[in-house]
Formats: sequence, structure tokens, C-alpha cells
Amino acid sequence: MSNKKSTGKIEKELSSIKLGAQTVLASGKTLPAKGTVYDQTMLIQTADGHLAFYKAVHDLVINLKKGRDDRDANEPKAEDFVAQIRAAAASAYGENSTEFADLGFTPRKKAVELTAEQKKLRLARAQATRAARHTLGSRQRKAVKGVVNPTESAAGNPAAPEGGNATGSAPGNTGKP
Repeated sequence: MSNKKSTGKIEKELSSIKLGAQTVLASGKTLPAKGTVYDQTMLIQTADGHLAFYKAVHDLVINLKKGRDDRDANEPKAEDFVAQIRAAAASAYGENSTEFADLGFTPRKKAVELTAEQKKLRLARAQATRAARHTLGSRQRKAVKGVVNPTESAAGNPAAPEGGNATGSAPGNTGKP
């Protein structure tokens, strides 16, 4: 049994065995292991055979990531398509029809009818919120009138610019050449 940490370690060791076999077993040497005698070619082929499974997993992970990216890129189009078909089916067959259900759609839930007590509670909460936030209706806002007392200096006469005339240049100031 192996876990994720030992999997990476085994993969590195297999790669090291493959590379090491090229130098260690180069001059016709052999390596006996558990009843099998490995020469350079046989050891490299066996290591490659085991590494093929790791490579396959790496390739699948890359394909999985690409597949997920492609799916995520297409998702807005798919959602739009489903919404269009749902609207068309609801329009053509009605939301409570068997055809609508056969296409995999469920009708929207109906709003629950409130009892008289629940309606009173909802009204009391709305009024309390409006009172707490000092919210006025459109007609109440129209009734609000205010008086602004303008001062004489700000009653429509613009203030003169300091240090010069209306064009902004002071006497004796020629500006930039």
C-alpha cells in the first residue's frame, strides 16, 4: 500500500534507477534481485514499465485540468441554453405540464398564502422599520417644505477673485512670457 507522499518518492526512485542503470550497468554488469538477474536493458525496460503508470496519471491530471477549464469556459453558454429551453418549454407547454416535467424541469413554487396573524406581523414590522429609519412616502416628501435664509454676500453675487481682476491677472503681473 502506498499513500500520496510515498508515490512521489517511488516515482523519483524509479527515475533514479533508470538513469543510474545507464552508468552502473554499462560495461555488461548485471544486478541480481529476488531471483531475477537484470542487465542494463532489462532494468531500464522494467523501470520504464513502472514509470508508465505514473506518466499516465500525470497525463490524466493535465487532461482533467484542461477539461475542467473548457467546461468552466462553456458554462455561461450552457446556462443560457438551459434558461432559453426552460422559458420556451414553459411558454409552449406550461409549467405544470407533463412535457415540462419530462424535459427535467420543475415548476416554480407557489407563494405561501399568509394567515391574518402573519399579515399583521408583516405590517407591524414594516411600519417599525419605516419609523426607525425615518422613511417617508412620496406624498409625505412632497408635503415637506423648507425655508432657506440666504445671506446678502451669497445671494447671487459671485465673490471677486483675490489679488486681481476678473481675468485673474493682477496689475503689474504680466504672466509667463
